Amino acid sequence: MVNYLSKKTLNSEYEHIKIKTFNLKPFKRTINLNHDLNSKYTNWARKQYRKFNNDQEFIKFLENYFGQNFSYKIKNLNLNKEKPLDSFFFDIKKGSCTHFAVAMANALRANDIPANIVTGYLGGQWNIYGNYYTITSENAHAWVEAKVNGEWIYIDPTLKIENIESDAESVAFRNLSNSKASFFKEVAAYLDNINTLISFKILNYGYQNRSINITNKALIEIILFIATPGVIFLLLIFIFNKSSLFTSSKLQRVENNWRKYLNQKGFSLSDHNSLEIFPYENKHFSKNQITFIRKINNIFLQLRYGKNKGNKNLFIGLKQKINEYKRKF
Repeated sequence: MVNYLSKKTLNSEYEHIKIKTFNLKPFKRTINLNHDLNSKYTNWARKQYRKFNNDQEFIKFLENYFGQNFSYKIKNLNLNKEKPLDSFFFDIKKGSCTHFAVAMANALRANDIPANIVTGYLGGQWNIYGNYYTITSENAHAWVEAKVNGEWIYIDPTLKIENIESDAESVAFRNLSNSKASFFKEVAAYLDNINTLISFKILNYGYQNRSINITNKALIEIILFIATPGVIFLLLIFIFNKSSLFTSSKLQRVENNWRKYLNQKGFSLSDHNSLEIFPYENKHFSKNQITFIRKINNIFLQLRYGKNKGNKNLFIGLKQKINEYKRKF
């Protein structure tokens, strides 16, 4: 169970993660497991191995061979169930990280190179708010470790695959470095950090130190973490509401009220019709009234469609014109 994560950037793609865990247990590697020594793939691997001077050259050849001749695909492989490895390598030439890891390990074992298949996770999304990685099932991965020149080394044949099928575009090994997150991903990361903070500070309370001070401190951290962006958000709403960015919504309200006023005074105007086609002929209105209404309607049209669209001063002038008309007439 991970209880602490910190990040130290090494370069643009890889991060070094320091992890503390509970209940550490010794790990014992196996040397070689039994496999089909007479399979078509085993014979091919042995034949290829004789072309190279050492194990490292053979491993590099295998990695490049997978990358140049195979595709990454997860679903609907339709492998031969009787001989799945031969079917994968010679016929289908498509597979997931597990298939490539199995093929690599078998090729090495066929030539008496100790090799194991390792399963775990690769990649993940770095949470900038909580300084931890979010790992999902999409980050599940399989690779190989092999004993070369007396040392166990990491081998990942999947990383060489360039042709990715459509059903595997989101796999972890294609997203080792975090791309620029969208707004919604940023929000999701923030909410995830709140959830993680609550889990570690509250739900895990009692596993280490039953101190009321620790709990109070955790609660304060959570409250501040939730309240701070809320206050900032409300402040931004207030600022935007006072700016010209919201003039269009205010303009709509003023126009609606103006339309209602004109309808009450005898003009027939549908809410769906533009003020540009306003019926200025009306026996109940004087020529001066019609001229004044025309000026007001033109200001509405300028604010909505013209060069002065969203102009704050013009919007203020519009409201003054409307009030002036109501006073005069």
